[in-house]
Amino acid sequence: MATTCVNSYYIFPDSAKECLAEVLVEHPTHGAIACIAGGALSQDDSASHISIGFHDALIDGGVRTLGEAMSGGHLRAFAMGFDASLELTFYQIFGDPGLIVNP
Repeated sequence: MATTCVNSYYIFPDSAKECLAEVLVEHPTHGAIACIAGGALSQDDSASHISIGFHDALIDGGVRTLGEAMSGGHLRAFAMGFDASLELTFYQIFGDPGLIVNP
């Protein structure tokens, strides 16, 4: 999870450049199974709340999938007053949100 600015900014005008999230997930021999990263400039506070909410949902919240854990992160940030229509859309899952992380 890389909740810092522009680690998943994949729309560079120069298509030869890949974002960090792409590099981590698409490595042909030992890539990550998924990456959660920010695709724009964001506030440190929202990134912290998204990370904490993700962790809490994953470890203590009983969620089964990566997408549900990500929703936990978004819900925490929203509950703390961050704008769901802007700030929370900066963070994406590169990979399968249906990935079962807690069987």
